[in-house]
Amino acid sequence: MFIDHHKYSEKTKKVHLRVVGLALFLVVLHAMFPQESHSQEGTPQPSGQEPNSSDSPQEPVPDQPTTSTLETGQASDQNNRIVALRWGHLSAISVDTFYAYDSNFRNSAINPQGESALAARVVASYSIGNERTGLDFQYRPDILISQTNQDYQFGACLVDLHLLRPIGERWIFALRDGFLNEPDFALFNTPTVSLDSTGGFTQQAILPNGTTALRNNLSAVLTYRLAQHDHLTFHAQDEYVELNAGPNAAKSSALFLGASNTVGGGVRWGHALGPSHEFSVGYSYDQQVFGGFGSHSQYHSVLATYKQKLGRTVLLQASGGLSLVLYGDGTRNQKTFIGSVELSKKFRQSSIALIYNRGYDYTGIITNGYHDRYDGFYNRVFRNQWGFEVGAAYVQVHSTSLFKQVEERIVFGRASYYLNKQWTLFASVTNSAFGGPTQPVINRNFATVGARWSYGGQREIQP
Repeated sequence: MFIDHHKYSEKTKKVHLRVVGLALFLVVLHAMFPQESHSQEGTPQPSGQEPNSSDSPQEPVPDQPTTSTLETGQASDQNNRIVALRWGHLSAISVDTFYAYDSNFRNSAINPQGESALAARVVASYSIGNERTGLDFQYRPDILISQTNQDYQFGACLVDLHLLRPIGERWIFALRDGFLNEPDFALFNTPTVSLDSTGGFTQQAILPNGTTALRNNLSAVLTYRLAQHDHLTFHAQDEYVELNAGPNAAKSSALFLGASNTVGGGVRWGHALGPSHEFSVGYSYDQQVFGGFGSHSQYHSVLATYKQKLGRTVLLQASGGLSLVLYGDGTRNQKTFIGSVELSKKFRQSSIALIYNRGYDYTGIITNGYHDRYDGFYNRVFRNQWGFEVGAAYVQVHSTSLFKQVEERIVFGRASYYLNKQWTLFASVTNSAFGGPTQPVINRNFATVGARWSYGGQREIQP
């Protein structure tokens, strides 16, 4: 019905082994680099930025190296409310019970059928280490019971391993590996854009209806400070994505189900123009291989990026450049513009974000071409008692020799009422659509009404 349970494939087991191997690697690296005492240790500055002093009065740029990709999901009410009970490194964040309705659980474009269910979900987190070196694990099991079936998802989880270390006075090394097993997007009603306390944001992948994604992203960044306001950054990454479908997933010849592996690297020069004000230009190379077809594509891109924090609450970032893709199957090479415009503002009790992006990064659909994506997001807290969120996203994946054009749309809204430190009532509505020129549009509405129980800690409201 709502969620399809899949056994882990051999590829998934290999990803898990790589996560375990990297954990051991982090332990070795942690021992190799000398650790500063607590009196000497400070927060590492962003690449190209100096600590505040009379010679360098700049404040940190808001895009500091991220050291954790843990998502709080529904349990944190999308960063509006965080309540945790800790037993050592374990945090039992929340337990949800709710009623759910899916208007098209079979994902049919011709004969949609609705279904209702009662559901329960737990989100638990386990953390070791700190912002410089650590392991974060989040487990999110759930079960749904309807009149005709029982569906469960015991494999939903997120693992994040990270290392951030200075090497001498001019070098900073950052290493991260993130593994994510996420079910159908519409069920969890995760915002298409998540804002953090600094004004930055994270775009969420939009999965086609009825699919489950396995992702593992390994990245390494080495930054060298050339001068007081200039830095050089070398980066390498390896992203593995596996998209699986259950019996009720959307059936489409335009949708690729299988595995994709993208490996690449590059170099970027950056210059700090002023406080929270930076310009950079860089080159990147990526090679993408498809397990299902045995074919590959190569991307060469040059991109210039401009960042500025306007005042204390507005963050602006714009980038643009050229990208060339070389196909290994003899298809004509393609050259196009890539770039993004990102604008976010944080008010006292609300936040807003507007984003446009054109590129070839993964957005929820595996392809060997480019896409255009538009996002809008707004949230608001009233008197620390009510919380509201609305958002929308639209993605257009352009056709290539292997894939046909596909379009996706997500519109969602969510309301929460905080009864006390332990109890929250919530309701949400999501509309999603998937289709294209050769694919009939599949519409789906998903609604939830329920209660959340949390215990311990202090209730924290974050707009």
